[in-house]
Amino acid sequence: MSSALRCPQCSFDFIQPLECSSRSHLRARLSQLDTLIAALSAERDALRLESDSIVYPILTLPAEIITEIFRHCISPLPKPSPSAAPLLLTQVCRLWRQIAVANPWLWRSLSVDARVPREVLQAWLLRGGNMPLELTLHSKDALAGNALLETSLPHSYRWQDVSFRLPVRSFLLLHLGDAHMPSLRKISVDTNYVAGSINATISDRLVIRNAPLLREVQITTLPRVRWQLPWRQLTTLTLNDINLAECLTLLEECLELQNFGASTTGAADTDQPLLTLPHLQSLAVNLADHSLLDYVTLPQLKRLSVRGSIVAQHATVLASLFHRSQPPLDTFGMTTVKIGTETKRLCLLALPDSVSHLKLTELGRKDESSRFASLNDPDVVLSLKHFTWSGNRPTSLEYQDLLRFLNAHKVGLVVTLTIVNWSGVYMPQPAVIAQIRALAAEGMNIRFTGTGLANETHVIFDSAGACACLLGVSS
Repeated sequence: MSSALRCPQCSFDFIQPLECSSRSHLRARLSQLDTLIAALSAERDALRLESDSIVYPILTLPAEIITEIFRHCISPLPKPSPSAAPLLLTQVCRLWRQIAVANPWLWRSLSVDARVPREVLQAWLLRGGNMPLELTLHSKDALAGNALLETSLPHSYRWQDVSFRLPVRSFLLLHLGDAHMPSLRKISVDTNYVAGSINATISDRLVIRNAPLLREVQITTLPRVRWQLPWRQLTTLTLNDINLAECLTLLEECLELQNFGASTTGAADTDQPLLTLPHLQSLAVNLADHSLLDYVTLPQLKRLSVRGSIVAQHATVLASLFHRSQPPLDTFGMTTVKIGTETKRLCLLALPDSVSHLKLTELGRKDESSRFASLNDPDVVLSLKHFTWSGNRPTSLEYQDLLRFLNAHKVGLVVTLTIVNWSGVYMPQPAVIAQIRALAAEGMNIRFTGTGLANETHVIFDSAGACACLLGVSS
């Protein structure tokens, strides 16, 4: 017989060598085991009783309170990860799983890519019940994109805010002409991922008819596809890489637009008449050889943002737009890689007196002149409340021109300055920081930061926090 196994706590022998196989000895051994079983059972019951008496406070809360706590754990567009809510909540205990699975609100939004198993996507969508759905589908592979769309399409009646970044071929599955989408408010389509399908010929129209609440559409790089949408009800529209003539044709149907952004190519038709958009308040466009601004009248325009290789003729385009539109323009933004001082001065001269917020993004220099020189031109009269500038590190001369401009507008001006591709070894000279601090002491609200190569933000000066970081070597 094998040697005994002894309990480390009570030294009881679980298996004893049978030195004697007499009946009396066996009965004695059985009696010992009965006694042990009774003792262990009593200990088990006592431990169970003590364990049951320990109640975690969270488990004493009503299910409604736990549900509300769960809602605050959900990110705006969660990914199906077991390490993040809501999936994480289902792994804590049985009660939490029951509460989480039974609450459709927790499953009303989702961002998925091709790595997410199809059954996970299906389960998530089913748990959302009939809640309006916020959904983002992202795939570089056409087959995977097809699978994501096929799984999501049965829930199109719940779509509220949907975004698709898929190959062109995947959109062949978007047969939405007969689909009823009573909750759809926003749709975004991006086919930057062509995945070998750039030469695909798509003759079908992508049709959305039954979406009475649809107000916002964003379309990016969708070649050889014609959209048929309820254009007249849209209030926000973004069209990227669209022919200028086609863009103007679409705008003729979008008379309710309030916000519009476009990146156009090519030229308009030679007989293109002026188009009035009576409700448009915000416009962001590129300026090229041919500009959308040449063909529109915008009597309600409040915010205009232009970008591109801006030349002197574009100042004339701006001046003409403002003259015929007479808009209540409040904010003007200009993003350029290189712009000449005179061209910039002409653009600023074209601005109406109503502009109170000037936003300039200037990457690079056209020449050796200061990028802030035109702001100090005596003919440029601006009644600014906000000034926002971002660009490469200013030179010593540019800092002088910037400080001169700020001193001339210091009453009530809110200033935001950002140096891109910033390094701490290129701090402004202490004298520059001292003058900025003096302006802040007189009441100017100034935030001066640098953005590094990894998009991290370094605070150089912030009047709100009275912070000035003077580390590193001055420029």
